[in-house]
Amino acid sequence: MTYQLKKIFQTDKSMNFLSGYYDARIFSKCGKYVVLTEVKNCFEYPNLKNPAKIWLSNLFTNEKKIIGLSETCNFQQGSKAQFIYIEEETFIIYNRYSSEKNYYSEAVHITNGNKIEFDFPIYSISQDSKLIASVDFRKLDLTKRSYSYGFFTQEEALNNLRDQQIKIFETKTKKLLNTINLKDLKTYKKGIHKQHIDHVVFSPSSKKVAFYHCIKNKKGVHLFFYSYDLHNDKLNYFNIPRNTHFNWIDDSRIIIWGSKGNFFTKIKNILPSFFLKTLLDYYKKFVKGNSQVGNNMISKTMTGDRYLILDTNKNKLKNFALNKNINEGDGHPTYLDNLEILITDTYPNQKNIISLKIFDVKANSILAIKQFSHNDKAKNSGFRADLHPKVCSDNRLIAVDTFEKSTRSVKIYKLIKK
Repeated sequence: MTYQLKKIFQTDKSMNFLSGYYDARIFSKCGKYVVLTEVKNCFEYPNLKNPAKIWLSNLFTNEKKIIGLSETCNFQQGSKAQFIYIEEETFIIYNRYSSEKNYYSEAVHITNGNKIEFDFPIYSISQDSKLIASVDFRKLDLTKRSYSYGFFTQEEALNNLRDQQIKIFETKTKKLLNTINLKDLKTYKKGIHKQHIDHVVFSPSSKKVAFYHCIKNKKGVHLFFYSYDLHNDKLNYFNIPRNTHFNWIDDSRIIIWGSKGNFFTKIKNILPSFFLKTLLDYYKKFVKGNSQVGNNMISKTMTGDRYLILDTNKNKLKNFALNKNINEGDGHPTYLDNLEILITDTYPNQKNIISLKIFDVKANSILAIKQFSHNDKAKNSGFRADLHPKVCSDNRLIAVDTFEKSTRSVKIYKLIKK
């Protein structure tokens, strides 16, 4: 079976749009509508004076309307704007901020405009819309501004550096169901302020969440991977030597970019920080393999980085695929359900080219590659536009964020059989 990508939609080239992170549900169930976020300036975060605009757009008629405004927006995850279904009614939910309420969220009915307010910000939503995961963005303001909203300075947020939680709420009742504390994690380091929780993603059945514990120290950024069983209140830690991005395939399997570990990754962990910095400087100068250039023979030997499958029940890692092209570099992976097709992207390379890759898992082959240029000024900053491919499996739709010249755009493709 062969496929091709057909572009069916693109945002207005005179305006700046994005659609958010690769785990956001920006497509309606029917595949007719998409949630878009408009920003005024590509190099300035939205704020109280210049909030982002949240749009509902019809993919086939190009009709669109403003659903609401958001003071909280970054260029990786937007305002977390996405569809949510409450008592079988269709809403769009997104984060907001006010000095009285701190960070919070509101859901707006797509037809009558009725609003439901939540006194907590959203991080992710379960596929059945029954659960919402929330984290304290005040801490992310200090530790990961590119994923947060910047309303809290170091002095204001100092107390929030001491702890952070994942809170799981029931959407309908707003009741707090589960709490995961940063200080309870096996990898928590007392006395280190720059550590936080992020990338909280529900499993397809909504029975589990997976997330990262991130620590920043003199040796760099370290990501520790966990899953939590909501029904059994069970926390699982997976010792993966190197990892960056992941996504659920089903309730027991996760695809993850990382490494099983080798001699070199073990040595890295025990070297003094000053010596490690010197070695890394030489490595970057002579080896060249990285997220922009892609893997080469030396970098693959040194890191072991590739796409892996994690069996969360057995706590085992195995290689995802042997195809060299799909293991070329780090990206944001998403599965098209029931098709055994992986959708992922790459970072901008040295020629400012970013790629969308469609991979047939069973055939171990690339079905399609779509390339985009990227704004040179933004590519190494928090204003970068990763493609962050988001999918609508039932309709085989794929949305990507682009920043090709001076304008940010959302482009939507349909994967069709040739």
